[in-house]
Amino acid sequence: MDAVPGGTAALAGDLASIQETRALAEQANAIGPFQAVIHNAGVFRPSEPRRETVVLAFAVARLWPHVLSNAVDPGWVPTRMGGPSAPGDLEQGAQTQVWLAVSDESGALVSGRYLYHRQPQAAHPAASDIGVQNGLLKACEELTGVRLAAAVDKN
Repeated sequence: MDAVPGGTAALAGDLASIQETRALAEQANAIGPFQAVIHNAGVFRPSEPRRETVVLAFAVARLWPHVLSNAVDPGWVPTRMGGPSAPGDLEQGAQTQVWLAVSDESGALVSGRYLYHRQPQAAHPAASDIGVQNGLLKACEELTGVRLAAAVDKN
């Protein structure tokens, strides 16, 4: 939390099973509304988690226009997923997420973007495909039993 000025709460969880994922969601709901949600979770096949995460971020940006929703590539950093020999810097990998969460800079107040080290990058074309987005949302709904609302009130 030291890297997030004014941050008061953080949740961490292992999303290896639907039960663990639901337990984490229950914790989040108990805390209440968030100003920022930063996750490094993917769905579907292990080889495609980033693409699915970008599709989900873009779908949220489209369906919830008052919420800033972006996808971030932290680079190849030494984590459980990246492994200990990953060449990237773990702190630098997290800087974009922190910047998006707390900055008032115009570059951080964007939605529906894919960023790497604070710079917009070209996303896979599927990320902007409404049919692909809706397909992913339907699969998530079938898996979890929870439907993503079509719109969120700004207040």
